[in-house]
Amino acid sequence: MPVKKITLIALLTSLCVVLRYAFGLFPNIKPITAIFLVVCLKVGLFESILLACSTMLVTGFLMGFGPWVFWQMGTYTLILVVWKLASRFLAVFLPENSQGWIQITGAGLMGFFYGFVISIFSAIFYGSVFWPYWLNGLSYDFLHALSTALFYPLIIRIFRRYYHEKNQ
Repeated sequence: MPVKKITLIALLTSLCVVLRYAFGLFPNIKPITAIFLVVCLKVGLFESILLACSTMLVTGFLMGFGPWVFWQMGTYTLILVVWKLASRFLAVFLPENSQGWIQITGAGLMGFFYGFVISIFSAIFYGSVFWPYWLNGLSYDFLHALSTALFYPLIIRIFRRYYHEKNQ
């Protein structure tokens, strides 16, 4: 991996860690999922998975480490793979300039998908029945989906500007 990409991943990881702390008072309202999704589209799938896993690992050491850190890493990996496949599928059928609202809606749905998958791991670990466990956390999933959908257009605009200026 080139030094530029390693540097980008390191800087974005530190940004994501700081943002997790900065938004710590607000449960599930954080821009990091939107950052991971945008990095997946603009930089690459491998880099976004590396960013997500390193962010979860570092914040796990700082905020409390447990098996949930590995669940977060696995869940984000799954989400990013699904996001990349969905974006490729979308690119075949729609021109890039008409994908805005669909991408924002998809980013929000990824917040719900994250909550669904992480609830599977948690229910198994804590010996709970899945459906009541997941339904109990649905309000948090809604906040995660809403914040991801709200932060996504802001973050993608920043990345578009960066890559547009870089390519000129």
